Order: sequence, then C-alpha cells, then structure tokens
Amino acid sequence: MSGDSTILRDLAIALSAAAVTTVVFRKLRQPMILGYLVAGMLVGRNFPYFFTVNEKSIHDLAELGVVVILFSIGLELSLTRLLRLGATVLFGSVFQIGLMVWLGYAIGKALGWSGIESFFLGSMLCISSTVIVAKSFEELKITGRIPQIAFGMLIVEDVVGIFLLAVLSTLTSGHEISTADVAKDAMRLGAILAAFVAGGLFVVPRMLRFVTKFQSSETLLVSAVGLCFGGALLIASLGYSPALGAFLVGALIAEAGYSKRVETLVNPIRDVLAAVFFVSIGMLLSPTELLDQALVIALLSAVVVGGKLLGGSMGAFLGGENIRTSIQVGMSLSQIGEFSFLIAEIGTRSGTIPSKFHTIAVGVCAVTSFLTPVNVGAAERLSNWIDRRMPRPLQVFVSLYASWIEKIRRSQASGSSLQRLRRSGLLLAVDALLMIAIIVAGSFQYESIENAAMDWLSLPHSIVRGGTVVAGVLLLSPFLFGVFRLARAIAAQLAEVALPPSAGGLDLGRAPRSAFIATLQLLIVGIVGIPVLAATQPFLPPFRGGFVFAALIGLLAVAFWRSIRDMYGHARAGAEVVVQALASQAAHATDEETLTEIEHALPGVGSLGSCEIAEGADSVGQSLKELNLRGATGATAIAVLRESGDITSPTAGERLRVGDVVVLSGSRDAVREARARLTSEGAPPTQHS
Repeated sequence: MSGDSTILRDLAIALSAAAVTTVVFRKLRQPMILGYLVAGMLVGRNFPYFFTVNEKSIHDLAELGVVVILFSIGLELSLTRLLRLGATVLFGSVFQIGLMVWLGYAIGKALGWSGIESFFLGSMLCISSTVIVAKSFEELKITGRIPQIAFGMLIVEDVVGIFLLAVLSTLTSGHEISTADVAKDAMRLGAILAAFVAGGLFVVPRMLRFVTKFQSSETLLVSAVGLCFGGALLIASLGYSPALGAFLVGALIAEAGYSKRVETLVNPIRDVLAAVFFVSIGMLLSPTELLDQALVIALLSAVVVGGKLLGGSMGAFLGGENIRTSIQVGMSLSQIGEFSFLIAEIGTRSGTIPSKFHTIAVGVCAVTSFLTPVNVGAAERLSNWIDRRMPRPLQVFVSLYASWIEKIRRSQASGSSLQRLRRSGLLLAVDALLMIAIIVAGSFQYESIENAAMDWLSLPHSIVRGGTVVAGVLLLSPFLFGVFRLARAIAAQLAEVALPPSAGGLDLGRAPRSAFIATLQLLIVGIVGIPVLAATQPFLPPFRGGFVFAALIGLLAVAFWRSIRDMYGHARAGAEVVVQALASQAAHATDEETLTEIEHALPGVGSLGSCEIAEGADSVGQSLKELNLRGATGATAIAVLRESGDITSPTAGERLRVGDVVVLSGSRDAVREARARLTSEGAPPTQHS
C-alpha cells in the first residue's frame, strides 16, 4: 500500500473511532476529550484487538492540531482585553498557578523523582482546560458572573502556559543550564516576542483589512490559516515551540478585531485537527500502565481538585465575590487538559522525563474532567457547609469584605493615589524578582563560593556551609522585608479608599480598617510569595522554602484573626446602633435615610438595607439557616425588627414571621439578592432602602 493511502487509512480509522466514542461520551454527558482519548487507546498499539494505525502518521497530523488549537486560544485573547483584566483575576490566577506548580514539585520530590521531573509535573498540573470548562458551563447552563471570572482566569493561565512551553523547551535543549544561560535565554525570548508582536501589529491588521475587501469567507480563512502556520514556522525556526507562534498570531488577529469572523471559519478545522491530536495522545496509553500509575493518578487528581479549588476560590474572593460564587469558580477550574499533554509531549520527546508522564497526564485529565460537572453542581452544597462551620467573626468579615471591595471599585481615586499604588506595586514586583534571582544564582554558584571561602579562610566545610546559609539569608532579608513593608503600604492605601479615616475626633472606622489592612497584607504576601516559592523550589532543598513561607504566613494569619475579632465587636455595636436608630427615628424620616446616615457615621458596616416580610412570602416560618442568606448571596442579617421585641445579631435558628423587618448588611448586589430571597415571586418585598 502506498504511503498516501496508508495515511488515508490511518486517518479514516482514527476519526471513525473518535466519532463512535464521542457519540457514546456525549450520551453519557462526559467531555468529548475523554472520548477522543479512549478512541486513541482503542486504535493504538497497546490495544491490538481492533484496527491499529501507524503512530507516526497520526502524530505528524497531531502537530498540526497543536498549532491550530493554540491559534484558536489566541483568537479568544485580545491583548487589550488582557491588559483590561481586573487585577483580582490576574493576581488570583498567578496565586493559583504558583500554588499548583509548587504542590506538583513537592509531590514529585516526595515520590523520589528528580528536580526536572518534579518541575514538569508541577507545570502539567497548573493549567486548567478551557475546552472542558466551556463545555461544562454550556451543559449546566451556567451564565453570568461565574463564567466571566473563570474565563478571565483561564486567559491568564493560557498566557502562562505558553510561557511555560517556551521555558520547558529551553530546559530540554540538552546543554547544561547556568545562571548566565537562563538570563540570556530569557532576554532572547523577550526580544523575539517583542519584535514579533511589534511587527505583527503593523502587518496583520493591514493584511486582514485588505483581504476582507473581497467579501470572501474562503479568502479570509485561507489568509488567516496561512498567517497561523507562517507565524508557527517563524518561531520554530528560532528554536521555540511552533505553538507559541500560532498563539501570538491568533492574539494579533483578535487585537485587530477580526477574531469572531476568523474563529467561526476556523472552528471546523480546529475541531477535526484537535480530535486527531487527542487521539494521538490516547494512542500512547496502555491499560497496564494506567493501572500501574493508579495510585499516583488518584493522588494528583485530589491535589488538582483541592489546589485549584483553593486557588480559584481565593482569586474570586479577593475580587469581592461571595463564598458561593468563589467556590463555584474554583470548582469549575479543577481539572487539567490540553496544555498538560503539550508539556508532557515536550518532556517525553526530548527524553527529559519518562513516558509514564503521558499516562499520568491523561489519567489525571480523565478523572478531573469527569469530576468537573459534578464539582460545579456540588459547589453550592460545599459553600453552605463551609459557611456554616466558619466562626461567627469570620462569617461577618466575609460579608463585609465584599462591601469594602465594592467601595474601592466605585471610588474615583486621584491621580496621585494611583501613581503611589503603581509605584508600590512595581517595587513589590522588583523585590520578588530580585529574591528569585539571588536564590537561583546562589544555587549555581554556592559550591564555588564555599570552595573559595575554605581555601581563603582555612575553615571546616560545616562552618563555611553555615556561614554561606547565613550570608544568603542576610542578603535576602532586605527584599523580604521590602515585600512585607510594601504589602502593608498597598493595603493601607486601599483600606483608606474603602474606609476613609474621620476628619477629626473619634475614628469609628479604625477596627474594620485594621481588619481590612491585615487581610490585604496577608493576601498580597501570599500572591507574591507563592509564585516566588514555585520559581525557586527547584533550587532549594526539598520543602525548606515551603516551611519558611508557611511560618511567615502563619504570623500574618495570627494578626489577621486578632483584627477580625476586633472588627466583629465593631459590627455587633453597629447592629445595636441600627436597631436603636430605626426604633427612634423621626416621624418624617424613612428607613432609607436612617440607614444611609448610619453608613456614613459607622464606616465598615457595609451597605445597609431592610426588607419587610410580607404575608405569603416563602421565607415566613423559615430560619435564617434554612434561608442561607449569607452563603447564597453574601449578605448578613444583622438585626430583625419585631413588634414583640427587636433582635440584634440574630442566630441561625431564628425563624422569620409576618411583619418582621430584616436589616441586611453586605455589598449592594448582595443586599439586593437577599431581599429577593426573602420574598416569594408573587409578593414583592417592601424595600426600605
């Protein structure tokens, strides 16, 4: 049989198997990626019971699939949109990625793997699957705020994934790596990317404007795909992954404003070639190897679900979302996918990591992809469980934190304030990068430094080693102190925007402002520290960096807990003031006026609102625990006004009656949602503010 007909036969078998398995998996309401992987396993050499295909021909076509997949991801990313992403999405993504890289590395070392293998493992675990997340939202019909936050984080993850592909390609180049090599490669890559983007911004928009004048979809498709493969070839000729070039071309087309039209045309091609790519991955799977690695796959799957739940939820909460929304975002990101396969492919093809990494990546992808819809559906139950078991001060803090973030978003900060924030943020990044540089450089040079010190001082090796460690700590100390100081300064600036100090006299906002500062400092140090830890872990003794970081975070956590306990007392006093003010308000005043006055007089109590429980409302006879206001909406009931006696800081078991006026605290959106939950659809609430 000729070579051409062999490729035709292999492609026919692979796509036919993929068509059958995807129909089955569609019926089972599972991600189609899993169907493609199963199809690949069925037609691969490790499962010789049906038709088998030639691996080389399928893998050659899979290379095209990689290029088109990354091109499509780039089409979903506008450079302008990336710059406009909220800082919380950006920081939350960085925190999540750093956490997963560090966890993967730590687990790899605990399993006895080498440093490079452990780093590959961490890189494989840190990027979620855009395809699987999109399909899960589509099948579960989830819209609104949750997909917006999740896709924002996925965009950042995709950008980091491209960077990791470039870095890992350099690490697997075969020559010995030194500090100078790392710096030189980073500068070279940066210069190439800058030149590529600058040239692309000049060429791509003009070319597409010229092509679209012909009003031909075919011409536009061929031109876009030509640009895609041309960019991939150019980057590949410079020694980097062709996927990087395809991704950048897609981003440039999106920046030019043609992404929607091109994406519609390219999607059918992408779907076919993506199917071939995932089938090629499945062909490498062996049922025996999957069983051999079952315990590792189960462990890593649990780490992915738990780590991404923590990272994604922390990022969403940082942005002022309630517990339920934050956990839904974290749950939706708790899987790995296409980037994990690409990273494993780079390592196994170069011989840097063993072939079992393919099996591990596919196994973890299969388990976490299966769990993703289940996780998203269980997010509300989990958020309720977490909310009910939080200490009361922490429950109140969670509600008020969202209102403080809301005030920062609504504020009109002056130019000088923004300039100070940018300057502090830049200095924070510089301190973090310098710490990374010192640790990396020290790891390459410490042996020569110790040998020179022993020759010069004629001291035993143990004393020189101890002195070297002390010197390193002293060298890092100014930058570490700078991170804490700048984090505190940024936190204080933001807290003053949300909770301005009183012009004179008693500062009633001191307690909530202190809690806000402690919270932001803890979060900023965590957001900076986790990526630094992930970047430097391969150059430090196992787990030592993690212990130091945990100790520092522990100290900040103690200060955080003390501050929110003080804030809780402030909130309880505020609730009593609200009850007294509403009970003694002037006849001509309204609840809205009274609550507005209280908000101004007591900074930090959040946005206040009240809602009267009408007869026939669904909430009549239900307890606050059953209504789950805080877990579902983020608002807290701080008081219940009742003819028989007002209740300040009601307990979860308090049941509502007809005529009760529930006073709510939280962000404006949270208060609005809580009102809707307190009334039936047929009986709108009497809203007092």
